[in-house]
Amino acid sequence: MGYTQRTGRLTAAIRHSLIVCLVGLAGLKASAQEGLYPIVGVPVLEDAVTVREPRALPAPTQRFRVAFYNIEHFTDGIDDGNHRSRQDAERQARGVAALLDAVRPDLAIFSEIESDTCVEMVNRSLARPFPGCFITSFDAGNSARMNIALLTRLPILEAREIDFHTLMGPGRPPRGALRVIARLSDGHKLLIYGVHLKSNVGEKARNMVLRRNAAELIANNARELMESEPETQWEAMIIGDMNIDPWMPAFVGDTSLLPFRAWSDLWLLRPGGQVPTLPGEAESVDDEGYYDVTFDRVLVNAALRDPPWVAGWPEVFPYGHEAGARLPNGQRLADPVSDHLMFYFDITRSAP
Repeated sequence: MGYTQRTGRLTAAIRHSLIVCLVGLAGLKASAQEGLYPIVGVPVLEDAVTVREPRALPAPTQRFRVAFYNIEHFTDGIDDGNHRSRQDAERQARGVAALLDAVRPDLAIFSEIESDTCVEMVNRSLARPFPGCFITSFDAGNSARMNIALLTRLPILEAREIDFHTLMGPGRPPRGALRVIARLSDGHKLLIYGVHLKSNVGEKARNMVLRRNAAELIANNARELMESEPETQWEAMIIGDMNIDPWMPAFVGDTSLLPFRAWSDLWLLRPGGQVPTLPGEAESVDDEGYYDVTFDRVLVNAALRDPPWVAGWPEVFPYGHEAGARLPNGQRLADPVSDHLMFYFDITRSAP
């Protein structure tokens, strides 16, 4: 299956600025909607589940690779009824591992993953298992099956989850976020928020507000954390399935990511244009079809746009959504792994 990159006549920087301006102007309308969907309370911040404890890992000195993958309905086959067996889960895990073996990230973030059992299935199927693995344990309703995991070869200083289940009100976002702090070689710290924001099923206005409420809570957490250590140089990102694509007409004026307006969306800035991470038709509102969308995104702070640590442009690994696909290394995927595609990018150290 071929993939068409989206391009435009405007430069990447101008495109990004125009989108930020449009979103900012739409904020007045959004504030009225937010009044309809308030939230009360504070989220829980607690340790993530350690699946595999990383020990004495070296910090990167020159370059490392980050990948994100929404693995569709990756449950562990335990108490899943007749439609999902342990063998089904193991088969999906082997498919994930084959893709990871090909992309070879140093940090991999997953969403739609149920449990530590799923993480273990993937890790032991790898040609080179990750020495560190963590997963959230969200508590509310369906969120219990929609966790976020991290596999790492970088030294981790902290892996915690921000759980939204303690919030109350119609504006409470689903799930939460995985917050990770990794150590870089020059004393810098890498702050990562792995997310899976509200889908587009249901009322459009409410979906937007729930995504924005989640983004606001995470942005506040990032600001407070970095301000608590002003002597530290923080490289930071938010990465995951955002369930919006700013290039699509359906999302014009969407303010879901407005709390991160000072950060850079790497897909919007990418010189070749963005590439779909969800090929085909996505979940839609009012039967409005979303085709070939880039819902899986990464936003970085200013420190990751300038030396010494600079984030490169994201790329999509165009395998895993179709049965019978043969990977570049010759391995064949017997079954589809997910409806999404994995994307990845490198972070490289250069002289300031």
